Amino acid sequence: MKSSITVIIPALNEELNLRPTVLKVLEALPKYYNEYEVVIYNDASSDNTGAIAEELTLVDKQVSVIHHTESRNIGFIFKDGLKKSKSEYIVMIHGQNDILPESLDILFSQKEDLVIPYQVNTNERPFSRAIISKLFVSLVNIMFGVGLKYYNHYVLYKRELVLDFNEMTTSYAFQAEILIKIFKRSSPSYIEVPFRDDFQNKEKTDAFTFGNIFGVFHFFRRMTYEVYFKKK
Repeated sequence: MKSSITVIIPALNEELNLRPTVLKVLEALPKYYNEYEVVIYNDASSDNTGAIAEELTLVDKQVSVIHHTESRNIGFIFKDGLKKSKSEYIVMIHGQNDILPESLDILFSQKEDLVIPYQVNTNERPFSRAIISKLFVSLVNIMFGVGLKYYNHYVLYKRELVLDFNEMTTSYAFQAEILIKIFKRSSPSYIEVPFRDDFQNKEKTDAFTFGNIFGVFHFFRRMTYEVYFKKK
C-alpha cells in the first residue's frame, strides 16, 4: 500500500452528485492507502451542496469541507488544496459523479509517480466537446512535445513533483501546464491508464466560459514563451 493521499473534490451546485462521488472515493481509498484525506470545496454553490458536504464530514473523520463565498475555478482549487496538503500523493476528482468504481481502482492501484488517465468512451461525449478536446491534445503535443493521450482528466501526482508550481494558469488547462513542466524538467515514472467515464451526470460544463477560454489562450501564449524563448 502507498503511504498517504489527499483527494480534492470541487463541487459547484452538485447536490445530486456530491454524495455518491465522495462515497465511492471513500470506499476505494482504504484498499490502497494507509492514510487519506478528502477535502471538499463547496465553490459558492446556490443549492444544497454545502449542507451535503457538511453531512459527509460526519461519515468519515478524514473528510473536510472548505466553503467559498465566491466561485473560484478548478485551477485555483487545485493549487489551494496542494498548498494545504501534507500527503505523499494528491489528485483532484470533480464532485459530479462521473467516475466509476472500477476507474478509481485503476487510478489508486498504480505504483508510479504519475498516473495519467485517458477516456476510452469518448464517443459518448457531445460531438463538439470531443472535437475540441482532441484539438487541444493535438496542439499541446505538437507545440510542446510531451505526447500524452490526454491532459485534463483526474491525474494522480506524487506531491513533490508539483510543490513549487506557484505560477500556473487557473483555467481548465492547468493540468496540461503541470504535466508539460514536469516532463520538461524531470523524468518521473508514469503510466497512462484507460478510463471509462460515466457521462450521464455530465449535463453541464464550465469549460467554455469566457474566463476559461481566455485562460487557455493565455496558457498557450505563456507556455510557448517558457518553452522556446525564456532564458534557462
